[in-house]
Amino acid sequence: MRIMPNLVQAFVSTSLLSSVCWGFGNPAQQVIDIQTQPQRPIYLIAHRVLHTTAIPIALRDGANAFEMDVAPYNGKLYAYHDDIVPTDRPGHTVEAMLDTFAKHANETNFVWFDIKKPRTWVSKGTSIEMLQKMAQEKLEPAGIRALYGFSMKDTGLKEFDKLAGTLSGNEAISINGRHGEVGRTFDSISSDKLSVKQKVMDYGLSFLGWPYVMDCDWPRDGVDVIYATGVCYELYQGAKLLRDRQPRKPKVGMTLGWTIRTEDKGTDHVDKLLGFAKADGLIYGKATYDYQDHADIRVAIGLITSWLDQHSETHRRATKSDIPW
Repeated sequence: MRIMPNLVQAFVSTSLLSSVCWGFGNPAQQVIDIQTQPQRPIYLIAHRVLHTTAIPIALRDGANAFEMDVAPYNGKLYAYHDDIVPTDRPGHTVEAMLDTFAKHANETNFVWFDIKKPRTWVSKGTSIEMLQKMAQEKLEPAGIRALYGFSMKDTGLKEFDKLAGTLSGNEAISINGRHGEVGRTFDSISSDKLSVKQKVMDYGLSFLGWPYVMDCDWPRDGVDVIYATGVCYELYQGAKLLRDRQPRKPKVGMTLGWTIRTEDKGTDHVDKLLGFAKADGLIYGKATYDYQDHADIRVAIGLITSWLDQHSETHRRATKSDIPW
């Protein structure tokens, strides 16, 4: 049966009018919005980069950002996890690491400084101010952004408040914690000191396969639970702090999750964190070892890049030109 063009046009026009009249919005505009929706840039963050030799390896693997633990050792700042586990050893100095990052500036979007045991820094002859000064002198001229990461328990330090009031536009602060605590902590910082874009929430666990860790609907933490649960849930709520506060002022500028490992192969962890929870980036690598040339690490980042390939209409790997804050 041949359908007359004018009949089709009349049907479409009537459908559009009915949708508007019944309060469903403008379907034509909805189609335009879907077609013009930009791809979300996603940051692939190399985990525990402690040696200068690991930087080009991570870039070759596909990283566009780095997470580097920082702690004092013998009166200097090192890329160092600070004896948290017996296998921890100092890597290279922060100065040497920053010089190497700068040499790879065209491929590096930001460096995330995971600040370890900041309460001990002054007594060991170092300071967060010293770290910031080095980052501003070495990374900023190269166009590499800096992210200073704090655990929730360290946000009460005067060093945290001081840093929040002295950030350049190239810098941001991340707080590792649940969305409610993170939102309240950032609310306590004067808005003229720190823009919303410079407020980052991160949450995760090195073993996402443990029970209840990847719950997306509700948190299961209690007094008898000693590790993070509801990572998917917390990052989803964190994304709402950013996206569901309009036209009111959002509380955070982006959310980051961790850690994707080779053991996550065959799970829906990446899909939950990027697709459902809408995280802006994920740390990948090994749980308790620094970054190295290893097949397991390549599998881990491959889980993220494969997901991006499968969702290329809505997501993409972030580039140097993307501005995270």
